[in-house]
Amino acid sequence: MKYVPGIDISIWEPRIDWLKVRISGYRFALIKASEGTFKDPSFDSHWVGSQKAGLLRGAYHYLKVKQDAKAQAQFYLNTVKFEEGDLAPILDLEEIGNEGQPNAKFISGAETWLNEVERVTGKKAFIYSRATFLQSKVTLPNGKAPAWALNYPIWIAHYFYNYVEGNQPWEYAGWQPWTFWQYSDRGQVGGVTNVDGIPTNIDLNWYKGSVADLYRLAGAKMPEALMHDVLPNETLSTIAAKYNLSVTNLLDANPQLVQAGMKLTIPQPPVKEPEIVSDVVAPAHVDTTGTAQPSSGYTIYRIQKWDNLYSIARRFGTSIEEIIAANHMPNPDLIFEGQEIKIPNK
Repeated sequence: MKYVPGIDISIWEPRIDWLKVRISGYRFALIKASEGTFKDPSFDSHWVGSQKAGLLRGAYHYLKVKQDAKAQAQFYLNTVKFEEGDLAPILDLEEIGNEGQPNAKFISGAETWLNEVERVTGKKAFIYSRATFLQSKVTLPNGKAPAWALNYPIWIAHYFYNYVEGNQPWEYAGWQPWTFWQYSDRGQVGGVTNVDGIPTNIDLNWYKGSVADLYRLAGAKMPEALMHDVLPNETLSTIAAKYNLSVTNLLDANPQLVQAGMKLTIPQPPVKEPEIVSDVVAPAHVDTTGTAQPSSGYTIYRIQKWDNLYSIARRFGTSIEEIIAANHMPNPDLIFEGQEIKIPNK
């Protein structure tokens, strides 16, 4: 299965060099537009900037279940100026700011918002959430998903801080299989922290499918390829720079540049420096011995084979619930040796 990389952003990422993001290989951006009846102050610049740089864009709304859901839908629709080729609307369902609200409020509020947005746009929205949240707060008294759940595609959140090929997010019965997957909130892939063009940690996502599939989903026209006649003394780097691409982008489009029988110079790999894991809240110490050094924000702890959440919580003087909340754990029973988790500092 092919995956397409993308990011999601909000007010917490106010400064973005969108061209660098696109050159790095990211193909879509899911952008926070509104929360309740509050507009994200960075939305307009992100909405315009992502499109100009050649990324597909989508806009999401964070539902506040205490507020009128239809009014929130109308506010969202007034905030987002959709154009042909944009991704469908997105509804974000989470607990922060909605603590203590009954399941019935989440279900009725979500349904009202989804119906109103579809009535105006003609498109079925995506639903963003975690499987555990859908299971605990968007279920009927009989424990099942509401009848309308299977009508809406899913953008699922499940973090793997050390993502490896083959990992899959946890999903909940009664909802569609995931289409988008937010798999990290630290912008870290292969030990490289942050996305080029964004000076902070960032949420990383996959679209399940090919680039062509993604463009079909958005109803957008695939960019037409240009042809370039190589001039004397030109290199892959200079050609890529001319078209605001990376060398990797160029090679992906031109695999014939590497042919059987060709001799390539392979440089010696650089000496790998010890990886420093950082957290968006504050610098943190990576503990692999069980004797963490406290810092502000979080400590990043690497799980040992004999660990469980109870023993970890006792070791660091915190609670299992706080560890689960800090790591957005969809299934706290599934932890594994070598996994890195955040421990809230006291």
